[in-house]
Amino acid sequence: PALASTVTLPGGANASIVAHLDADGAPTLSVFVNNISEIEAGNGRVSARHVAAAPFVDILANDGVLFGDVSNGAAADADVPADTYNVKIVPAGATDPVVFETDLTIPEGTNVIVYAIGSLDGGSFTVAAQTISGLGAAPGGVPAGSGGDAATGVPAWLIAAAGLGALLVATGGRSLARREN
Repeated sequence: PALASTVTLPGGANASIVAHLDADGAPTLSVFVNNISEIEAGNGRVSARHVAAAPFVDILANDGVLFGDVSNGAAADADVPADTYNVKIVPAGATDPVVFETDLTIPEGTNVIVYAIGSLDGGSFTVAAQTISGLGAAPGGVPAGSGGDAATGVPAWLIAAAGLGALLVATGGRSLARREN
């Protein structure tokens, strides 16, 4: 067989087992524990896993270093605002050559796990993605505004009922005054 290996899974963990190439191009297995912790409202999570036959790399998001000096077999997580990012993989410490580039959407409450796979020298270097959704936290509040009746703290129905009550009292007082005359 091309690969015969034993791996140990952490008890109760949400994990991914990946068959890949080590830095020298030999087949190997790695276990990655997936970060399924709650993600703050408005954010998503990106996880990067370097499992390609390639040297250390930097992973750039919108031309800033998101993960730096990532070696084969290494992984990293970052919670970021939910958005679409231009992602590039470059040799560590450099901005050129770009060995891979794509736009990557990170949805709110979702962990997007990106694997650098294949062989840089063999020309098969690319990425694969896995997603874990449903990790979002509930918002801490909902903006309700401060104008109109909300500013007085008195509900509109109470103001209307008070006005109707005043009208009934005034009308009832006139009827009573007419009967006495």
